[in-house]
Amino acid sequence: MRRFGRVFCCLVLLALAGILGAPPAAGQQVERIWFDPPQDRTTWHRGDVVKARIVPTVPIPASGSHPELELIIGENTRKVEGRLYQNGSRAQFYYTVQSDDAAVPDEVRMARVSLGGFEVDLSGFTPTEGPYAVDGSSAGVPPVIDGFGLSSFFVPPGNVYRPGDEIYWFVRFHKEVTVGGAPVLAQRIGEDLREARYRPDVRTLGNSVLYFTYTVQEGDCDTDGVGLPADAISGGSIREADGSRAADTSHPEQDPARDLQADAVRTVACATVPALPAPWLALLASLLLATGAHLVRQRRLA
Repeated sequence: MRRFGRVFCCLVLLALAGILGAPPAAGQQVERIWFDPPQDRTTWHRGDVVKARIVPTVPIPASGSHPELELIIGENTRKVEGRLYQNGSRAQFYYTVQSDDAAVPDEVRMARVSLGGFEVDLSGFTPTEGPYAVDGSSAGVPPVIDGFGLSSFFVPPGNVYRPGDEIYWFVRFHKEVTVGGAPVLAQRIGEDLREARYRPDVRTLGNSVLYFTYTVQEGDCDTDGVGLPADAISGGSIREADGSRAADTSHPEQDPARDLQADAVRTVACATVPALPAPWLALLASLLLATGAHLVRQRRLA
């Protein structure tokens, strides 16, 4: 009887764990969906990046999860891979408009999404932004910056950078670009300007987002958050993906810079011990050496 009781209790606990650990019921896995507006607020053009975002009801573990969105653009159905951010509480999907894409506003919609192993039918959801049209036959305006700041994918402990840490900046254009040469990004750390180098090897969101990194050095210090001066990009060349037109790299100042997705100011750790004057430093060093030598002699005599 005792054995039966133990087995029954185990079965009850397993059932409860299954109920509590199961994903929300169909139709309840998504809380909100929306599109970031096009550059002109009405239409995406050829080469423009359509940014679709989804808020799941329950955060999705990022490990092993590969979100995929079924995006309807007029007569075309596009499969778009995405990624999670803000600890799995948001999913984002970037799609580049092709020349054969065409749709009036009511024909651009999210149809279905795969999140954390379960699929959600999005036909009953209305985006909170839009509607917008698609015209793949025209190129629209040259690439312009529509977002920049500190990357939320590379976060230091406590939002504090220390010597040896890398500061990751992202610069996001409204359409895909191609980069030539070695552009740099000026950043403000305290009262000093430091150059962050372009990182072509870092890719998280396609060719519309560029990353620049800087390795924190001894002596760097910033107590109110690192920032960017206006128009911080210089050197190299940044052009539309087909090379036809130069990108507009102008942007306003951002100081102190915030992680635009986590809204956290990141500082650079400063030395807390003041440097000793040279004579006192020399005297302290000689005293330490003398004390050490005396202790060694005492140990040998013992």
